[in-house]
Amino acid sequence: MALSADRAQEARQALAEGSRAEVDAAADIASAQRATHAAAAEAQRLRSQAEQALADAGGWAARHLETAAQLCDRPPPELTAPPADWRSSECSTPLLLLPLQGADDAGVAALASRKHGIVASALGRQVSAVRQLPAALLAQCRALDGDGAALLGQRDELLTHALTALLQYSIVVKQLLPGG
Repeated sequence: MALSADRAQEARQALAEGSRAEVDAAADIASAQRATHAAAAEAQRLRSQAEQALADAGGWAARHLETAAQLCDRPPPELTAPPADWRSSECSTPLLLLPLQGADDAGVAALASRKHGIVASALGRQVSAVRQLPAALLAQCRALDGDGAALLGQRDELLTHALTALLQYSIVVKQLLPGG
């Protein structure tokens, strides 16, 4: 009987170990299911982001192809003959604060010709009213006009370079695209 009691004890221990193994296996399965669900959610998120990125890239490519096709057909008239109001010297709006009086800078003179200046326009285009303003204010206005004229000159030059570059780009695109 001692043998059967030992066997019964071994069987109980085996059952207890089997139960623990079953509990451990169930916990491992639950953990694996959670990890699988988390991985599936992450995969779905990444798929959604990838689809959005592809849609954005596709939209960009479509717009780029449309623009390239238009440039291939004919460059926009703005590239070959930009509107006059793109150049500050041809703008009809006053761009300087004061009317010019004997300016040495030809760029500033071109900006001020045909214009009274912003301050004179605000005072009813009365140049005499502008002369009555404090000397310090007039000096500041002249300094600002010089800076503004320099910036507008740089802007005009950069705009000319940009238009030239776009026109050259349209010529290259026309040569590269089929049928060009």
